[in-house]
Amino acid sequence: MDQSLEEFFHDFRQELLAGAEANGSFQLSEFMDAVSRELIDTGFVEGFEFCHFRAQRGMRVDGYWFDDEGNLDLFVADFECRAELESLTRTEVDAAFKRVIGFFEASLTKGLHAELEPTAPEYGLARQIADRKGLIRQLNLYLVSQRGVSDRIQVLDDSVTAGIPTSFHVWDISRLQRQRTSRGHKEALDIDLKQMFGTGIACLPAHLGDDTFPSYLVVMPADILANLYGRYGGASSSRTSAAFFRPARRSIRGPKPRSSMNLTCSLPTTTASQQQHRRSPSKQDETALR
Repeated sequence: MDQSLEEFFHDFRQELLAGAEANGSFQLSEFMDAVSRELIDTGFVEGFEFCHFRAQRGMRVDGYWFDDEGNLDLFVADFECRAELESLTRTEVDAAFKRVIGFFEASLTKGLHAELEPTAPEYGLARQIADRKGLIRQLNLYLVSQRGVSDRIQVLDDSVTAGIPTSFHVWDISRLQRQRTSRGHKEALDIDLKQMFGTGIACLPAHLGDDTFPSYLVVMPADILANLYGRYGGASSSRTSAAFFRPARRSIRGPKPRSSMNLTCSLPTTTASQQQHRRSPSKQDETALR
């Protein structure tokens, strides 16, 4: 029997309580550790360092990861040791991202590290951000929440922060449940190439005959592939292409399983009668992926 979201929430909460008790840690750190493991196994991120900082000025950060290609992942948590499953609104999602953006901008342009205790973890993060100014080419923000959000909120438009392209990702309790119940499978990525790059990618039919499954041959431009990998990490590429972009990279969690990328495809619709008279592929069959 499939487990309901409510049941999963309570089981996950008990898991956090037991882990915090066994490790002598706070529930927040257990929560971030559990979610980061899922993100790493999924291929969305390559690593995670816990770093909790919360300021009265509205800034907050709960973890980070730098890679060798100039990408920075920053994490912010929505976690209050809740005993019951609750909903997360769009206003609260925007407020959470605003807090972690505030930390990034203060670290990058306002010398936040000078105001922090040098022995604190947040000092090291703020100092690294300041020292790498000009080297950070992509900022990926992750909101992880023990509450549930609608599917519409989980897909947010990209933006620019302090001149740096910024992507937004929401991992709530329902998305965590889907990931855990589909072990060995990767969450599908719906990528609209026309929206992201202003153009589609030409492709040719690769299937022969009327009874074969329709398939298409695509040559992916290197700049688009590199952009997708920089934005989505290992979740957008197979192990082979991931190795091409990071030949000397080692994950702190060990090797990651194969993942896949699904592109949204715009193909002409056919009726049943048209399918019976489908002709062999030709140059006129060229179509484009969205």
